[in-house]
Amino acid sequence: MGIESAIITRLNAVTDITDIVSNRIYADTLPDGSTLPAIVYQLISTIPYSALTEDTGLFQSRVQFNLIADSKTETISLSEAMKTALQRYKGAVSDITILDARLENIFDQSYDITTDQTARVADFLFIYEV
Repeated sequence: MGIESAIITRLNAVTDITDIVSNRIYADTLPDGSTLPAIVYQLISTIPYSALTEDTGLFQSRVQFNLIADSKTETISLSEAMKTALQRYKGAVSDITILDARLENIFDQSYDITTDQTARVADFLFIYEV
């Protein structure tokens, strides 16, 4: 299991998230015809933590979440639920132990008049060991 699977397991365990998106959490792209609101995530980078003379077994990953909804109100609610679920989260999920998670950046995307969708992007950093 990788960090992405651990994060998805965590999000699916938080009722504030599942009450809003059910199981609509997707990797990389929103499937055509998807019901909203939904979360689309992408692994941006993974960096191993190294000490001066040895590897530590720790990693840092940046994961970007696109929170997509039909209304600004839903986007805001989903954003708040994400912060509650992930900000400073610590815990073991299968073979991954998340030591810290923190929100690094959050911003709104432009309203899409063609699809009538609004979106907010949230970048989280995860420090973990395998």
